[in-house]
Amino acid sequence: VYETEFELPADYLNGSARLTLDLGRVADVAEVWLNGREAGVRWMQPYCLEVTSHLQAGTNHLKVLVTNTLINEVTGMKEPPPVPAELIPHYGGEGNRYSIGRTRFFQEKKVEPPPSGLLGPVKLLARG
Repeated sequence: VYETEFELPADYLNGSARLTLDLGRVADVAEVWLNGREAGVRWMQPYCLEVTSHLQAGTNHLKVLVTNTLINEVTGMKEPPPVPAELIPHYGGEGNRYSIGRTRFFQEKKVEPPPSGLLGPVKLLARG
C-alpha cells in the first residue's frame, strides 16, 4: 500500500483541463483511491487513470494498492510446500511427476523474483 498527500491549486480544477494520474511502472496490478473514493484499477500498461472528478482543490489523499503475481511468493520459499490434498486425486502424492518437478524448481532455484510494487515515477498530468 502506497499513500501520500499532495496539494492541488484550485486553478487546476477550473476550466476544461482533464487531469490524468500516470503511475509509471507498476508490477503488477494497481488499485487507485483518491480522497476515499475508488478511482479505478489498472493491470497493464499504460497505468493511467483520468481522475479529474476525484480531485479537490487543496489537500488530496492518494492511496495505491499494488498486487503482484504468485511468482514473487514462490521464489522466496526455501522448499516446496506439500502437494495440496485437492490435487492428489489428479496428480498423485509425493514422488510423482508433479512433485518431482516442483522439487527440482526449488533445488535449482534459477528464478529471481521479478520487480514488484509501485515503481513509478508517479505524475499528475493536465491535458486540454
